[in-house]
Amino acid sequence: MMNLFHVAPIPLGVGSVIEPGNWGRLMRFNDQQSFVVRRERIFEEVRAAHYPGKPSRMNCIFCLVFSSDAAAYRDEFGPRNIIYEVEATRESAPVHIAPIALVPSEEVSGLVQAAHNYWSFSLVDHAKASGTDQQPHLVSNVVTKTMAASVPETLLGCSVRVVSRFDELER
Repeated sequence: MMNLFHVAPIPLGVGSVIEPGNWGRLMRFNDQQSFVVRRERIFEEVRAAHYPGKPSRMNCIFCLVFSSDAAAYRDEFGPRNIIYEVEATRESAPVHIAPIALVPSEEVSGLVQAAHNYWSFSLVDHAKASGTDQQPHLVSNVVTKTMAASVPETLLGCSVRVVSRFDELER
């Protein structure tokens, strides 16, 4: 598996291991009535029932494929965060790649359908439908407000090891 990029607020050194599940931990301690917690609960229920081979958003590491995507994500969602180049600690870890834009950021009707759209998304199918065999950097059929929302996030079902750190990448 190739190296990926992870964005986080915590300073870590090269060789540090980041364990999966921080997002799930935050969701358990968050306001249980908030939209984000309800969305994540529905996404997890749909995944468990219909896509059990996909890694859980509650117990994964969120990564990005390209450093430019990591920089856009950092700039949009956490400008003080640090970008890390990381490598998976297991070759056979479950992986799911889908555009961040498929995860609603505000109240919408049809959250179950949104979850199915997210979990059934395939870069291979998308590339075939768009007439190219290359993995798209931006997903052209997803309407987004920002570049960061249109990049594909990679859910990795195992821990990662920090390979390098970019405090000021592409500013």
